[in-house]
Amino acid sequence: MQKQNERYRGCVFYYSKHLNGERTSMMSRVRTRLMIVVTLLLWSSGCQIPWDQLLKVDHTTIDPAPPAVVTQPQFRLLIIEETADRPTLPAEQLGIFTSTTLRDYLDQHCVTLADGSHGYRIVDQDDVANLPAEFQATAKLKRDATPWLYCTDGTRGLSTPLPADVDELLAKIRPYAESDAR
Repeated sequence: MQKQNERYRGCVFYYSKHLNGERTSMMSRVRTRLMIVVTLLLWSSGCQIPWDQLLKVDHTTIDPAPPAVVTQPQFRLLIIEETADRPTLPAEQLGIFTSTTLRDYLDQHCVTLADGSHGYRIVDQDDVANLPAEFQATAKLKRDATPWLYCTDGTRGLSTPLPADVDELLAKIRPYAESDAR
């Protein structure tokens, strides 16, 4: 009987040594088996764990408090940049500042301000004091870096780093520009 036990222990040692690269302790094998048994019991009893909901991660950031910048529900946009940093920006992002597609879109969708200009501005962070009154509260909002994008339809807002290119920017602002709040 003792030889049989020694042979069994030798087999366990052999398999555990070759499966795990080293001899595993009896407690770790017991824990592993216990976890397998509990999982099988839960599964066989009909318990369903919503793994897809437990492991779902949403990386989008939504500003719960939109910028309090507009008293009228109309689309406005503000981009604050540091013009001295333009040479360091990627070419696609730099294209935002000169895009006629973007300017045409903003001309069509932004509200007309009291001074008769369109309700969008792209300004250097050192020139925010010269913005129209409609943008003064927005310019004071916290931003982590430049260039920074703010837009609002008057009821909700977006405050985020400037997207990588014109298409991505248009995709981000379209829900605000074409909302029913206007």
